[in-house]
Amino acid sequence: MDEFEKQAFSEGLAKTIDSTPAAQLREALEEFGWLDLLDEEPAEAAGIVFPLLGEHLVALPLLDDVCTKAAGLEPGPDTAFVYPALSSPVPTSTATLDGGILKMTLRGIVAARDAAPETVVAPVLLDGEPALVAGPWEGTWPAAGQGIDAESGWAQLDANWSVPAGAVVASGEPGTAWTAVRAAGHLALAFKMNAVGAAMLRLAVEHTASREQFGQRLSGFQVVRHKLADVRVWQETASLAADAAEESTDVLSCLLAKTLAGRFLRTARENCQQLLGGMGFTQEHDFHRYLRRALVLENLLGSTGSLRAELGSSIRAARSVPRLATL
Repeated sequence: MDEFEKQAFSEGLAKTIDSTPAAQLREALEEFGWLDLLDEEPAEAAGIVFPLLGEHLVALPLLDDVCTKAAGLEPGPDTAFVYPALSSPVPTSTATLDGGILKMTLRGIVAARDAAPETVVAPVLLDGEPALVAGPWEGTWPAAGQGIDAESGWAQLDANWSVPAGAVVASGEPGTAWTAVRAAGHLALAFKMNAVGAAMLRLAVEHTASREQFGQRLSGFQVVRHKLADVRVWQETASLAADAAEESTDVLSCLLAKTLAGRFLRTARENCQQLLGGMGFTQEHDFHRYLRRALVLENLLGSTGSLRAELGSSIRAARSVPRLATL
């Protein structure tokens, strides 16, 4: 897909999101071609769709589709994914093999749904190593979001689950399927996080450009400009890293993209909220919605701190610095 086609697809998708009621949006996106694009160009699909989800604060489980596809399985509205608990970069669910049955204790984060899914895909620790399990689901499922950002639709799942031992997703060496899933998730989240940060920056710029203090616009003060410039620098760094990871889809590049997106979001949260003053802390201003979304997204599939530590450890173990991206 060339740049013109990507731009046209993005503009059409944005109009669909703006004009479609939330309850019908999933179906509308599928009719627009979301799953077809994900099947043909997974990285490009994330680069087109997830910025729009972040900008419009759309609460749809499309990350489930991305991760399911990366596992080599068929994504769809009836398939759900169980993510590790917030901040954890490794599975927080565990599994033991009892005869021919995998008995699992699922502890993690899921996207809330009106009805329980038919199929569940979950990363687990099996004999101390990450493994991916897919099988039918017959239990209950969270119907609404929880926590600091209930609007996002993310909820905690604690459940016991048993499936045949053959439900383990085989993809090369042990843990390879989980590695591929996590990389795809990191890339999609990076695009979404960057869009959330961009919205926070936009709100701060609009505020400082329209308000006055001591007879001068807030945007004219040097300290205000420095804080906005700091956010802008990290935004550009995070955007370039996400674009580079989209081209390479390398595991470390995707990890770097999410790490830098987290650094951008942290700078945006701190500086933009301060520049908005008291308004930035109110329920009436839109900023708090993006702030809450940022706090959740930053910690999905590993916090910024844990991923940065992992990146450093991999470089130290290799005793060389790879060219992760040309920034």
